[in-house]
Amino acid sequence: MAVLTIVFADLTGSTGLFEALGNARAAELVTRTTHWIGKLFQARGGRVIKYLGDGVLASFTDNQAAVLAMVEMQRLQRERSSSRPSTRRASSARPTAPSTTSSPARPTAATPASAAWTCR
Repeated sequence: MAVLTIVFADLTGSTGLFEALGNARAAELVTRTTHWIGKLFQARGGRVIKYLGDGVLASFTDNQAAVLAMVEMQRLQRERSSSRPSTRRASSARPTAPSTTSSPARPTAATPASAAWTCR
């Protein structure tokens, strides 16, 4: 059995973002952001399990790579958010603590991605 590290990044404050920007614009921004997170995870050895509205669920076979990917996501999103004053306080990506589970390593379909947020 392989050990997997599961991570989840959730965009917080998305309700406020929808109120501030409207449905169409906010939905586009959230989608771009979650897909950017997914691409970052994939580039760091992760596999996107699922996009969940304003969140991304991913697995890593290397727990250190998982933690480093989450830290990098937070840093990069903080930089990206600082260039968007209207959304800086409206939303942020909050990673949950990576959890390591023993389960058979099964390939998961990784959804192509491309997008961003700030993490706590």
